[in-house]
Formats: sequence, structure tokens, C-alpha cells
Amino acid sequence: MAYTFVRSEYENGLGDFVPSSWDSRHILSLTGGKKFEGGWEIGSRLLYSGGLPYTPTDLSSLSVESWDFYGRPLLDYGLLNTERNAPFHQLDIRIDKKWFFDRWSLDVFIEVQNATGAKVPQPSIIDVVRDPMTGLPIPSQINPGFYDARELDPSTGVILPALGLIIEL
Repeated sequence: MAYTFVRSEYENGLGDFVPSSWDSRHILSLTGGKKFEGGWEIGSRLLYSGGLPYTPTDLSSLSVESWDFYGRPLLDYGLLNTERNAPFHQLDIRIDKKWFFDRWSLDVFIEVQNATGAKVPQPSIIDVVRDPMTGLPIPSQINPGFYDARELDPSTGVILPALGLIIEL
């Protein structure tokens, strides 16, 4: 078991302390395994990490003038790292089969990272409403001079399997 308490801040130009991008606060890792007869091993790791801070989008950058110039929304640096992602957890599992020879050994393993398919929390991606035929932004009917925002969730819960081979001489 390993536990880390992280407090990573820096002083901004106003003399205030602001969380840095690595300020996850809490990280807990539980690791365990078991060896069996015949060269078999099984192991796992459970990871919990607090949410990382992020800077929200400046919605005024959805003005037609700003969007057409930059082609994307801008961050609100007046609110630097004031928002925080949700915490994250992950379970990794690995099974090994080892063979030992006179001068070398062979290890074949299968590993599954993020076995539960937990989503990694991330801030929404802000885009603008677009014409489905051309893909071009459509100016807002409600708020002239701006585009309407649409939020896209970039969080994915990818399960990552791997098959490996280790030869030791």
C-alpha cells in the first residue's frame, strides 16, 4: 500500500496561491499478488487518484470574431485552475506463467489495465454548433454575434489488454 498527499501550488502575480496542474491531493495505490506452483503468478493494483485542477473555458471567446480568428475557445486565465476534475480509480490485473531453464528464463503474461473500464474524468471540450452538411459554425439565433456552445465529453473508459513476453538471460 502506498499513500501520497500532494499539495502543489504556486504564487500568482497577485500573491495568491493557486493549485498547479499536479495538485491531485490524494493518491492511494494497493498492490498485491500471489505465486502458485508451476510458475504461475497473479497480481493486481488498485489505484485511486484525486481530481486534477483545470482552467475553465472563457465563454465570451465564442464570439464570432474570436472563434473565426482562433478556431477554438480560449481558456479563462482569470480563473486559472479553479475547477477540479472528479477523482479517478483504476484496477489493473496481470497473470504470468514463468519457465526457468539452465541459463535463461521465459515469462509470458497477459495484463488488463483499467479492467473495470472506469472513465478518466476530464473537462468537457467546448465546440460550437455546426451545420451538419458543411461542418461550418452556425451563428446563434438567440445571441447575435456569438456561436452557440456544445459540450463534448472526452472521458473514456478504455480497457487496455496486453500480451507480453519477457526473456531473461
